[in-house]
Amino acid sequence: MEKEVFNLANQLMLLVTDYALDVIGALLLMVAGWIVAGWIQKHTGKVLQRVDRIDATLSSFVTNLVRYAILILVIIAVLAQFGVQTTSIIA
Repeated sequence: MEKEVFNLANQLMLLVTDYALDVIGALLLMVAGWIVAGWIQKHTGKVLQRVDRIDATLSSFVTNLVRYAILILVIIAVLAQFGVQTTSIIA
């Protein structure tokens, strides 16, 4: 009985260590993607505000579109890191 419990605990520890690096990497990728998306959104908004011919509504739409496009790419990268086939999502 003790041997079975020890084997089960050992298998659990191996499973946790295998997936812990993937989870930590995915979290870091999400945080970095979130920061980069916000930074690019801010700078895109500044560039579009300098252009006189672009309406404020269109400028807001484009900056939000850029941000969410980057976030979608980050989510696809995180899914790929976990082994999900993302080719059908991209196509």
